Amino acid sequence: MTADNTEITHDRPRGRIDQHELRQLLIGSVLILLLLVATVSASSGSDSSDPWYRLDVYSDHSHISPVHTTVAIGSWHTCALTNSARMKCWGYNAHGRLGDGTTIDRHTPVDVATVSSAISMGGGWGHTCALMSWGGVQCWGHNGYGQVGNNSAQNQYTPANVVGLYTGAVHLSASLWHSCAVTNTGGVKCWGAGENGRLGDGTEEVRRVPVDVVGLSSGVAAVGAGGQHSCALLHTGAIKCWGMNAFGSVGDGSTIHERLTPVDVVNLNGRAEAISVGGLHSCALMEDGSIRCWGDNRHGQLGDGTTTNRNVPVTVLANGKTFTAVAAGGGHTCALTDERLAQCWGHNGNGQLGDDTTIDHHTPAYVIGLDNNVSEIEAGDWRTCARMFGGALKCWGGNTYGTIGDGTTIERWLPTDVVGFRANLLINYPNGAPGSYFAVTGSLFPPNDATTISANGHVLGVVSTDSLGDLTFQLTTASADDGFYAIQAAGNPRVTTHFMLDAAAPFHPQSGSGMLITVPAGIALTEFAFLPVTMR
Repeated sequence: MTADNTEITHDRPRGRIDQHELRQLLIGSVLILLLLVATVSASSGSDSSDPWYRLDVYSDHSHISPVHTTVAIGSWHTCALTNSARMKCWGYNAHGRLGDGTTIDRHTPVDVATVSSAISMGGGWGHTCALMSWGGVQCWGHNGYGQVGNNSAQNQYTPANVVGLYTGAVHLSASLWHSCAVTNTGGVKCWGAGENGRLGDGTEEVRRVPVDVVGLSSGVAAVGAGGQHSCALLHTGAIKCWGMNAFGSVGDGSTIHERLTPVDVVNLNGRAEAISVGGLHSCALMEDGSIRCWGDNRHGQLGDGTTTNRNVPVTVLANGKTFTAVAAGGGHTCALTDERLAQCWGHNGNGQLGDDTTIDHHTPAYVIGLDNNVSEIEAGDWRTCARMFGGALKCWGGNTYGTIGDGTTIERWLPTDVVGFRANLLINYPNGAPGSYFAVTGSLFPPNDATTISANGHVLGVVSTDSLGDLTFQLTTASADDGFYAIQAAGNPRVTTHFMLDAAAPFHPQSGSGMLITVPAGIALTEFAFLPVTMR
C-alpha cells in the first residue's frame, strides 16, 4: 500500500507507542504518521423519508442541524450503521478497535458488541466511537491517550461509556488520537491526546475524560476532529479551529505552529453549512453550494488546481457544479454534487479517488460507477466510502487488512460492494412445480423508486420500493414452462436471483404479500442456471 507521504515527526502523543503498531507504520523504510479524518459530512437528496438523507440546508442558520455520519473510516478499519441501527466494523482489529470483543482481523463486517441504537459514529487511528439515540457516547479500542474517554488507559475491546456524556450529546467526531462531541447546550467537549492543542482546552495535556473547549460553551452546531487539529461549525455559519497550524490548517491567515484554543477561520466569504476536517486540511460546504478548503495542499486536496498550502480558505474549482456534501480525508477530499454524483480530488496513490487510476488530481474528478444514487460520502486516509440511497455501501482505495469489506485484501481503484451492505433479492423457494407461486423480497434499493422486474430478459412489470428501499412481490407460474428463470429487479442497482421449475419439485401455493406478477410461457432457460449477481 502506498501511503500518504505527509510526514510529521515532531508531533507525537506523550507516552510510549506500542511497538507492534510502529512496525505496521513502516512502509518503504519511511516512518509515516498516519493521518485520520473523522468527517462531518452532509448528504444529498430531497426525500426526507429516506434514513440515509442527511443534509438539511436552512437559510436561518440558527437552525443548522448536526449532520450524522453513518460510515466511520479509521486508519486500518471501517465501520458503518445498518438500516436497523446496528453497527458493524471490519479490517484491522489490534487493540479491539472493531468492538467485537476480539483482536481478530475481519475482512467482512462483524457486529459491534452491545451497540444497537447508534445514530452516528467516528473512527480514529485505533479507536472508534458511536453516538447513541439517547444522547450517550460510547467508545472502544486503543486507549493509550484516553481517546476512549472512560478515565482509563486500558484498551477497550467492547464499547465503554464516555464519562460525563451518558446523555446530552448531539454530534460526534473522532480522529487520530482524540475525540470531540457537541452537547445539547451547544458546547464542545474533547478528550484524548492534547498535543498541539487539538483538544482546545488551552493545554497540550492528555485528557482521559472530556474537557470543555475554551470559548465554545454554546452556539456550536457540529464539530470535526482531524488528524492534528479540530474545527467547530457555529449556528451563525462561522467556523473556529484549533490545534496544529504549521500548514495553515486552522485557517486564521497564519502558520503559527499551534493554536491551543479556538480561533476564527478568516475569509470564508459566506456562511458555512457543514464542516469536514482532514489530516492537515479542512473544508467547508457553503450556503451557495460551493466548497472552501484550507491547510495542507501537497496532493492538491484543496481542489484549487495547485499544490500550494493555504492558510486561508480557497474555493474548490467546481466547473459550474453545486455541491451538497464534503468529506476531507488524509490527503484527499470528496464531495457530492446536486446530481447525487460523487467527485474526489487530491492524493490517489491507492485509488482512493475512485477513477480507476492512481494519479493525483488537483481539481474534482468523478468517481466511476456510482451513478446518481449517492446519499453520503466519507473519506479516510487511503480509502473512501459512499452510502447509497436505501443503505447499500461501496468503498474503494487501500484494502490492507480487509478495510474495504469485500472479503479480500486486494486494493480497489473503483467502488466495490461491502459484504452485507449491498442490495439483495431473495426468493422463498429455489425450485417448484409449474403453477407454483414464489415470493420475492428485496432490500437496500433506493427508497420510493420504480424498479423494473424481468424474467430471463423479458420485462414482467414495475414494482415500487418503500421509504426504506425494500420491495416485495409474488410470481405466479401457472403458464410458465419447465426450466431456469433469472429474476432481475432493475433500477439502480440491478440485482438478480433465480429459481427452477421442475415437474418433480414440490408445488408451492400462494403466500406472502405484494404485487402479483405472471411469468409467461416460452421464456424458460433449459440449458444453464443463472446465478445471483449484483450490478451497478
